[in-house]
Amino acid sequence: MRTATRATAGTSWSPATSRSSPPDPLEAADEARRVVEAAGGRLDGVTKEPPSDRQKASAQLVARIPADRLDATLADLEELGTVQSLSTSSNDVTQQTTDLDARIASLQASVDRLRQLLTSAASTADLVAIETALSEREAELESLTAQRTYLADQVDYATITIAISTPAALPTPTPTDFPGAVAAGFAALVAALGWTLVAVGAALPWIVFLGLVGLIVFALLRLRRRRSRGRGPEAPEAPPAA
Repeated sequence: MRTATRATAGTSWSPATSRSSPPDPLEAADEARRVVEAAGGRLDGVTKEPPSDRQKASAQLVARIPADRLDATLADLEELGTVQSLSTSSNDVTQQTTDLDARIASLQASVDRLRQLLTSAASTADLVAIETALSEREAELESLTAQRTYLADQVDYATITIAISTPAALPTPTPTDFPGAVAAGFAALVAALGWTLVAVGAALPWIVFLGLVGLIVFALLRLRRRRSRGRGPEAPEAPPAA
């Protein structure tokens, strides 16, 4: 007996896969949830990161899929975007399952015998000893039963971790011939002129403002000089008469 395959899929959206804009990772996560639920599975964890100034939008889902629907579900999920990576693994748990079943059967038989002894206890001391042993056996039986249930769930359901993110910007291709180099240089020139016009447009209000301030200061200085020239030097006082 083998546990269900554990698959880890990394999905990102590529503009080349669609004529329209790439889907939002948060919306794609909702679509992936619908695919999982339609396959009879469930989600054990969902993490959504909205876009911000420091990071792009992303989402991660941990899904449990019925083992017999794993391949079909993976095919449906691959249609949501471009799969960047996918890895699967499985574990053989035959020996572990056999050991658990044997221990559970042995403990169950021991619990049944102790319950029968409770009805025939000869003294209070015997009754306390039997109840103590019975409590220990029942606790151990519940623990093994829980382990067996968990193992059965791992066998019946596959665990899928789906990571959804936006694609990174593609690098600009480097020209390999003279016409391509000319075209790239012309494109760079046009882009530089465009950015220059944008910079000039952004700085134009400040240039006008600083020009007006400079004209006002120049006018005040010139007016002050005219006033100084109009007054002229003061006449010297006449000497007193002899």
